[in-house]
Amino acid sequence: MGCLEKLKILQKQASALALRFINPSEYVAPLGVWVTLEATRKALATQPLLFSSKNLMLQYINIFVKKKFGLEISSIIKNSIILKNLKEQKKLHEFN
Repeated sequence: MGCLEKLKILQKQASALALRFINPSEYVAPLGVWVTLEATRKALATQPLLFSSKNLMLQYINIFVKKKFGLEISSIIKNSIILKNLKEQKKLHEFN
């Protein structure tokens, strides 16, 4: 919902892939969906990181998640339908 709110403000359409990692030592009580909504709103209010390519973005995500959470997310990325569709999605100039 946070992504939809931001896209409405920007008057844009987009796909979004959101990953949430729960660390048992930091997240001891389930607080509901509003936690995710507020975290998304907070993230979208900050300055975005920009990458020159999708491969650089994916490398950064792999390193960041490994360092911060100690998790290997290559299987998540490999199985992501959204990321697969990016390869298949046609660009506007291809409709000419």
